[in-house]
Amino acid sequence: DWFNDSENQIQIAAAKSLNVKCEKIENIGQKFHIATAIFDVVNYIKPNELEMFFKSVYDILDDDGSFVFDVNSKFAFEEIVEGSIVIDREEKFIAIDANFSNPILTTQIILFEKQKDNSFIKSADKILQYFHTKDTIIKTAKKAGFISAKSTGFNLHGFSDDDKIIFTLIKKP
Repeated sequence: DWFNDSENQIQIAAAKSLNVKCEKIENIGQKFHIATAIFDVVNYIKPNELEMFFKSVYDILDDDGSFVFDVNSKFAFEEIVEGSIVIDREEKFIAIDANFSNPILTTQIILFEKQKDNSFIKSADKILQYFHTKDTIIKTAKKAGFISAKSTGFNLHGFSDDDKIIFTLIKKP
C-alpha cells in the first residue's frame, strides 16, 4: 500500500542524513489551515481508498481550511506519459515503459548499473497511478465532508489540452 511505499522512501532519505519521518495522517494530532499534495500524489491513491484519504485530510483541517492538490488529466495519461524511454550510458542503462489502460497507468522501470568490476546489477520496479475524473474527485470529496470543490486546468508541456488539474477543496464548519 502507499503508506509502506512511503516508509521505504523515508528510509532511503534518512540514510542520506535527511530529517524525515513517515506518519499516517490520522496520527498527526494537529490541525492546519491548509494542506497540499503536489506532484500527482492523488494519482497514486487507489480509487477505493480515495474517500478515506480525503476524509483523513478533512479531519486535520481547521474549519474553513483548504486542501489544494494536483492530478494528471486523462490527456496527460494518454498523450504525454504513455510510451517508452531508454537511456543508454556507459555506466547505466535505464528503460522506462508506461502503459495507460484506463484507469491505471502502469510504469515499468528497469535499471542496469555498472559496478567497479565492470559487471552490471539489475534493478526493476513497477509504479501504478490512477486516473480519477473531475466528477469522481468532486463527488468523493463531498462524501468526505468538503462542501466546496473548485478545479483549474493548465498545461506544462505547451499542448492546447490541459495535462494537469489543480483542485481546491474547502472545509466548512
